Parts: sequence; structure tokens; C-alpha cells
Amino acid sequence: MKQKLFAFFFAMVASVGTMFATSGTCGDNLTWDLTDSVLTISGTGYMYNYSYKEGNYITTAPWGLYFTSMTSVVINTGVTSIGKNAFYGCYNLTSVTISNSVTSIGEQAFYNCSSLTSVTIPNSVTSIGDYAFFNCTHLTSPIFNAHFFVRLPMSYSGAYTIPDGIETIKNYAFSDCSGLTSIEIPNSVTNIGSGAFRDCSGLTSIEIPNSVTSIGSGAFRDCSGLTSVIWNAKNCANSGGFESQIEVFTFGNEVESIPAKCCSGMNKLTSIAIPNSVTSIGKSAFSACTGLASIEIPNSVTSIEEETFQVCKGLTSVTIPNSVTTIGDYAFESCTGLTSIEIPNSVTSIGERAFCDCEGLTSVTIPNSVTSIGEGAFYKCSGLKSPVYNAHIFAYLPTSYMGGYTIPDGIESIADKAIYQCYDLTSVIIPNSVTSIGNFAISNCSGLTSVTIGNSVTSIGNCAFSFIGLTSVNIPNSVTSIGEGAFSGCSGLTSVTIGNRVTSIKSGTFANCKGLTSIKIPNSVASIGYRAFYYCTGLENVVLGSSVRILEEEAFVGCSSIKTITCYTQRPPTVSEYALKDLDYSTIVYVPADYLDTYKLHDAWGLYDVRPLGAEKTETDKVSVTPAENTVDVTWPTVTGAATYELIIRDKNGNVICTLIFNAQGQLTSIAFAPSINAPQHTQTAGFAFTITGLEDGTYYSYSITAKNESGTILNVEEGTFRTQSLEAVDEVLDGQSRGIKFLRDGQILIQKGDKTFDLRGQEVR
Repeated sequence: MKQKLFAFFFAMVASVGTMFATSGTCGDNLTWDLTDSVLTISGTGYMYNYSYKEGNYITTAPWGLYFTSMTSVVINTGVTSIGKNAFYGCYNLTSVTISNSVTSIGEQAFYNCSSLTSVTIPNSVTSIGDYAFFNCTHLTSPIFNAHFFVRLPMSYSGAYTIPDGIETIKNYAFSDCSGLTSIEIPNSVTNIGSGAFRDCSGLTSIEIPNSVTSIGSGAFRDCSGLTSVIWNAKNCANSGGFESQIEVFTFGNEVESIPAKCCSGMNKLTSIAIPNSVTSIGKSAFSACTGLASIEIPNSVTSIEEETFQVCKGLTSVTIPNSVTTIGDYAFESCTGLTSIEIPNSVTSIGERAFCDCEGLTSVTIPNSVTSIGEGAFYKCSGLKSPVYNAHIFAYLPTSYMGGYTIPDGIESIADKAIYQCYDLTSVIIPNSVTSIGNFAISNCSGLTSVTIGNSVTSIGNCAFSFIGLTSVNIPNSVTSIGEGAFSGCSGLTSVTIGNRVTSIKSGTFANCKGLTSIKIPNSVASIGYRAFYYCTGLENVVLGSSVRILEEEAFVGCSSIKTITCYTQRPPTVSEYALKDLDYSTIVYVPADYLDTYKLHDAWGLYDVRPLGAEKTETDKVSVTPAENTVDVTWPTVTGAATYELIIRDKNGNVICTLIFNAQGQLTSIAFAPSINAPQHTQTAGFAFTITGLEDGTYYSYSITAKNESGTILNVEEGTFRTQSLEAVDEVLDGQSRGIKFLRDGQILIQKGDKTFDLRGQEVR
């Protein structure tokens, strides 16, 4: 109704002829003139581009005021372009004359010019915008020139042959031509536009020539009668969206590449022949072809791409040639009818979930050529009863496995999700040959209570041991990287030992480990990540090594049970937002005595009960150093081939306090002490041990132990630091009370005060 009123208004204006201009400019050097319903464009150069009025759907060009009265347009010689939306909605326009000087027609230039019956486009036009003649519903003749096929009349019925020489079929050129029964596309065509044959329900077959290199999206959408396709395109990036009713799809012998989703969803397709000319098959090329029973891939193909045969439920056999080197992600996922697969020795990588949910598979042999297997490659293969692995990678343990399992020696890596949802698995032993453990490698196994990690593992992937029944874990010193969420959700985990080469505790590493009561972060760690110990509600004692520089956001959020944090860093670590959010302000934070004030004045750490450290015991996998008030006990193991051991103690400025030389049997052979040091005592116990007396209380020292062979070559060096017990620290621990009586029990310095006994932190010992 609005459009009719609008038309009536402008018809009245046109009849008066004096209210609005009937001429003007439409380009830098172009003019327009409307006389007796004929619009004439004259001059030289290009026409301006225009938009259209939303709701009224008419051009904003100056002649748009007369869109109902214009019946003819003449583009004179000299004009080089027809602007975008120039004649949009001029639905009474019946004829258009375009001169040979025009080289381009803009987008939607004649959109909705429904009265046009024919248009001749000169061969000078080399560019036509999208939808230039869209919805010209009364055309009786095709629109094309030497380069473009633009539009076939919607009323066309029967077969049609596109003229030879045309290079491009424009977007929607044949759309809604339901009477079109067949189409012949010449070898000159290289590009078929989006929606080109959309809703051509009368088409039953089509042949794509080998000249075609590009097909737009949805080119063959809703062609409900189309059942047969002959595909000769050598190289084409897109298939145009053929739909499920296709029964026969034939590839020509010159085809080199099968485009992505070429036959995707064709559930009536029962067989396909891929010629030897094909070198690549695109992503999802045959996905969801549920009727496809078998396929032979020619030896010209080097890669099976992502999702190529995904959900081909009817597929029972596949021949993979020796030319294939990679099997992509999801390549055969949910091929439930597949009972066996032979992977040739040429394959080096198998992608993520490549054979996931192939429940019909009963056995798989992975050649030793494969060096990479993606996450869940064989997940949910319920028919498999034996583990899947080769000489390098452990890929899959059947979910039905019961009891303990030892990964075969020699295997170097455990693939992502290799041992996943094995609920009846009770223990896993990882041999020393393994160097890397993948993401989710051994996860969601609720019955798994014991994992032994070999001492050659260097990396543990994201969520590698998440949500299992683990109660304790020893992360060996070989490990340098632990992934995000590696032990998250292990609610029964009570004990963790972290090796001394790990450099960071990443996001969520121990999140929701509710049974964990204490954690010691080694000196190698520099950062504790986002939610690293998220809601470890049982955590009471935390030790931060000397290298920790930052607690990232929410690192210990929800850890409301923490009573003590022992921090060995001299500079207070940065505390990010909410890192210690749920800690009570009564939490005791022990810090190096020399930096007590620095911590107390810190914005975050100063909120808590900051106290000085007492005697510190430092341990590595090879050396134990236990200081007391004025002494230190050093114990170390033997080194194979060592003839001598040199123990050096230095003060905090690096000055040598003493040098001691031991022979291969651990017997002291030489002493060099600073004058202030008392005569040392030497007591040999299991292994090698030595006690040095006469040190100052509350003082930092460093040590080094060097093992050499008979020729003096250094075989091993161990280094570290320690601090002797501070008398002032004892006073502060006892809150200013009299010092009491100190004594040694089971290697621990205790203080007797009346009838009670305290340790050096002031905690009562019973």
C-alpha cells in the first residue's frame, strides 16, 4: 500500500513537471535528462554510485523521484560505467540502451526492474556487479555478452546451451528456472557464481567442464531433481553445494583435485571411483555418504584430509595406498561399519579423532613409520580389545581394560587421550623410555589410584592425569614442563612431589585436588599460574621455592584451609588479583629473616602474620643439607668413577669458609678452614656425610660438592644454599617468652618451655 501511494505521489509530481528538476549531473562529467519518460545519460567518464532507500526500495539517484514514470533509459557514447543501484526499483522501465563505451555495470544497477523484457550488454563491458539484473522477472531473452552470462528468464523451459566463449556465469544467473531441464556449459567457462543454479528443480543431470576453477557457494542448492553429476573440473576450490539426492557422481579422468565437501551428505551415493589423476582430496569431500560401502584411493593421493570420510557409516573397507603420508583429523570418525583398516608404511601422522567411534574395528596395526598420533585417534572404538601402539607411540588402551597396565618399554610418547575413561584400570607404569605424555593422556579413569612416571619424561601435557583416582604422585626431576590442568580434579590426591626442573606451575594444574594437604614448589619454578590450586580445600601448608616471582590470578582461590606459607624468595612474589583471596589473615607466612620488613610492608603479603624463617633444610635428589644453630650436616651419595670429593662452604658474599677433600671411600684427607671456624667433626654414616661446626647463627651460606676422577676431570657438581638457625627467630617464634631449653630429637631442633615442647615455628609438638 505504501509503495502504491509513493508511486501515485511521484506520478502527480511528474505530471505537474515544475516542482522538481528533470535534469542534472550524475558524474564528474556526466549529465542526465528526463524527457517524455526517457532518461538520457550523456557526457564522458564514470557514473556516480548510489544507494537505495530502505523500505521504499528505490534508487537514491536524482532521477529516482521519477522511478514510476521512466520507461526507457539511454546510455550515450562516452559514458564508461553504470553506477551501483543506479536504476534500483524502476519497475516500469521496459528498455535499456547501453553504448559500447560502457565497461562496467555496478551492483544491483537494474535490481527489481521487473518490466524489462530484454537487455543487450555490449562486449565492451568487462565487469558486472552482483545482482545487477536480479529480480527482473519479465525477461523473455537471456542477458549475456562475450564475457558473462548474466540471467536466463525465469520462464524459460527446456534445455539450454550457454554460448561458447563466455567465461563467467554470474551469481543467480539460472536461479528459480524450474522449467530448465538440462544445461550445457562450454569449456570457456572458468567461474560459476554463487546460487547460479539454485532452485532449478527440473535439472536432472549436469556436467562440469574441466575449464571451471571456481564455483560459488550454494551454486546447486535446492536442485531437487538433480541425481547425476559428471565432474571434469581439474582444480576447483568449491563444489557448489550438491545435495543429498545425488545417486551417481562421476569424476573425469583429468581431475586433479576433489574440492572440499564435493560429495558431502550424498546418502544415496553407493559407489565412487577416484581416477589416478587425482592428487588431493579436500576436507569433508565424502563425509556423511552413509550409503558408500567401499572406496579405493589411488596411489596418486598423498594426504587424506580432515573429515574426508567422516560418518560414512556404510563403509566396510578402504584401501589406503603407500603414497599417503598423513591421515587428517576426523578422517574416518564414526565409520561404524569399518571392521579393519590397513595403514601403510608411508603414513607418518594420524590426526585427532581420525578413527574415533569406529566401533566395528577389532584390531589396528600402526606401522613404525607413524611418529604422530592426534588426540583420541581411536577413542570409543569399543570393538578393540587389544592396546594400539607401535615402536614409538602408545595410542590407545581399550576402555574395557581391567587391572594394572604397564606401557611397553621402548615407547617414547603417550598420545593425547590414549588412556581415557578406562574406569576399571587400577594402575599404570610408564617406562623410562617415555619422554612425553600427551594432553588428557591418562584421564577420566576413576579407578586408577597409582601412576609411576618414568625418569625420562620431560613434558606432561594439558590435563594429562585429570580426574583420576590418584592418591600420590612423584614427578621426576627429568620433567621440565607440566601442562595446564595436568592433575586437575584428582580429589583423592594427598601427596605430590614436583621435580626440580619444572619452571612453572600452569593454569589449573592442581585445581580441585581437595585431598592435598601440603605442597612444596621447587626452586626452579618462577610462576604459579591462573587457578593453579583452585579450590584445593584441604591444603594447609605451602612452600614456595626461591625462584617464585608471581602468583597469577586466583592461584590459590578457594584454599581457605591454608595455615602456613613458607616463602624462600628474598623479593616478595607478585600477588595478582584474588591469588590469595580466601586465605584467613591469621595465615602465617615464613620469610627469610633478612627480608622480614620487606614482606611486612608489602601490600599483599603484609596482610598476613609474617614471621622469619628458622633453620632451613635443603634437599636435592642427590644432596641433603640440614643446618642447625651453629652447624650444618651435609650428606651426598657416591659418584661412579670418582677418586676425590671436594666440599666447599662459602659465606653470603662468596668468601670461602672451608674446603674439605675426601677420598673415594669418603674419608677426609684435607682441611682448609678460615681462622674463625672451630675444629670440624667428621662422622661417616651410610653414604657420605660430614658435619661442620662453628658457623654463625641466622646466617646464609652456600655449598658446592665436586666429584673428580683420578685425572682430575670433573664428573659431577652439586650446588645449593642454606641458612643456620637464628636465635632471634627462636625468640620471635615463642612470642617474646624466655628462650627455654633447646635440644635435638630425631634430627629436629625443639624447645622445652615448662611442660610443653615447641618446634622452631612455635607450634606445639607432642
